[in-house]
Amino acid sequence: MAIGSGLRVEVWKEFLRRFGYLHIYEFYGATEANIVFINYTEKVGAIGKSNFLFKKIIKFELIKYDVDQDKVVRDKNGHCIPVATGHEGKIGMAAVQLKDGLSFDGKGLYVHVKDYMPSYAIPRFIRLRESLEITETFKQRKGQLVKEGFDPACISDPLYFLDDSEKCYVPMTQEIFRSIAEKKLKL
Repeated sequence: MAIGSGLRVEVWKEFLRRFGYLHIYEFYGATEANIVFINYTEKVGAIGKSNFLFKKIIKFELIKYDVDQDKVVRDKNGHCIPVATGHEGKIGMAAVQLKDGLSFDGKGLYVHVKDYMPSYAIPRFIRLRESLEITETFKQRKGQLVKEGFDPACISDPLYFLDDSEKCYVPMTQEIFRSIAEKKLKL
């Protein structure tokens, strides 16, 4: 048996390859949250669940949070709004700074994310940046990136879209953007 904190998919797979089948349990939120989610189903890449016994012992609710505004969403009475796990989500974009001398490989990245990331975590958009802004605690500043969205007419950085039909991250075009905005292209 192995127990750990937030095991990355590629590490988990290598661990199983190296040591054979064994029970792996992982947990999330150990440092930044006052509740913990546990992957007791042993699904590779799962984000964890809250055990029903834990819910009986410690009362908590997951609540809506506006990442754009960086604050809790409240109803007209000022109360937090509960939300079920997995109820809300956004399509992801990864802002990436390439190492000097390297070029973007859309096909290679496609293969990598499909092999090593759970489907819910795969970014649909990749934005190449000259540099990545960070906070004083070394977290990436993403507020401005979120506000800018994925309209190639408004973004000067190279922007790529995960095209499953091409099995590649392809350059984001105004045509792709329009298809997404008009809900003709499903994400």
